[in-house]
Amino acid sequence: MLSLRFFLLFLPSVLSFKILVYNAKFAHSHSKYMGAIADTLMEAGHHVISLMPVIDPSVPDYTKTKIIRLERTPEVTKHLSNFHEINFFTIPVDEYTLPWTMGPPTAGLFGAMCNRTLSEPGLVDQLKAEKFDVMITENGDYCGVGLSHLIQPPSYVTCSSNVMMSNIARDIGIPLPRSYIPSYSTLRIDPHSMWSRAKNWINHLVMQTFHDMPRDSCQDVFKEKYGTSFPDFAEITSKSSLILTNQEPVIDIAFPTLKKVIDLGGIVASVTKPLNEHWLSILSLRSRSVIFSFGSIARSTVMPIDAKRGIIKAMSSFPDITFIWKYETPEDDFAVNEVSKVKNIVLTKWMPQNDLLNDKRVVAFVSHAGAEQPRNAAAVARTGMALVYDKHELWNGQKLTESLKTSSKVGISRFSSIGKETFLT
Repeated sequence: MLSLRFFLLFLPSVLSFKILVYNAKFAHSHSKYMGAIADTLMEAGHHVISLMPVIDPSVPDYTKTKIIRLERTPEVTKHLSNFHEINFFTIPVDEYTLPWTMGPPTAGLFGAMCNRTLSEPGLVDQLKAEKFDVMITENGDYCGVGLSHLIQPPSYVTCSSNVMMSNIARDIGIPLPRSYIPSYSTLRIDPHSMWSRAKNWINHLVMQTFHDMPRDSCQDVFKEKYGTSFPDFAEITSKSSLILTNQEPVIDIAFPTLKKVIDLGGIVASVTKPLNEHWLSILSLRSRSVIFSFGSIARSTVMPIDAKRGIIKAMSSFPDITFIWKYETPEDDFAVNEVSKVKNIVLTKWMPQNDLLNDKRVVAFVSHAGAEQPRNAAAVARTGMALVYDKHELWNGQKLTESLKTSSKVGISRFSSIGKETFLT
């Protein structure tokens, strides 16, 4: 017995938790962020399981953890089709119609998937039986918030795959001075202008209304299934042990925070891989290449035809540069009848974006300014330029051409669509 106790003294102490990560397959950036958190915890020695409602099957799993997969129903498929019809290039982000143009399709989609998730036979009992120590969810899909209350893990963690959203800040008690802390939808703010600050204040309310729509849709599903006494999601979120964001404090705007808020900007950064022969051959067509990519939600295929023509007009002005454009339907009439006539444009449904940006022949990056795009642009900035445009500039072919020419001379241009100066060097 003495020898056994002596042996135990040399064993390392191990503290491992059982963790459930709610990671709905909806958009690449969201799933990738939640997958990175899950994999990081798994690599640290914890037992991690990902609960994965499949809203969009084209989105990869983005995790190496064990997966409980919930396939979508025809109703979810129908709502996703309606969501994909939203034209993000024509919706005025800083106008007040946003909740009523984007809100209903978004609410319908998440509500339908939440209903499907809760209808899975034995799911809630199975999750309870696992006795998870921690559950991690993203507040973009509130179904996970409600599930956390049903299975009652000792600790609950809320995530934002973007910056600190105003609805999360409100729920956990962070004051956001609306007159001068820019709203998520504010393109630019003049702190010395009373009207500019008033408009920003209204923008906060508008975006909060928009984000509350899918929340209320999922809340209705829970109240229908578990009774009207089911707690409000804001109450559940307020009890979060931690709040994880995808914010990068070095380049973002300062605002009030709490000690339990942890910024994980850059957690999805990955080691680049060598390009395959297909992409090497594309980059070899010309000495320089430019990437046009607007993410997985803002689909180039639904862009107004004038905007598309403005883009190809600008691209044709640079015959010595290859433009790689993420375009979801390269078989449509516009692609076949118009883009095909411009020899320096390559349309693709998907691209290894990070790997391409690591190649010195890629000298510019035109983006929708998602949470990961400034960090991706940093890769280009080392050797060329990083461009993020206000969307209304895109269908002005002459203006876009001039901007590209100017930017090629001055290096990093500006981040006009997010209303901030860039600090990337």
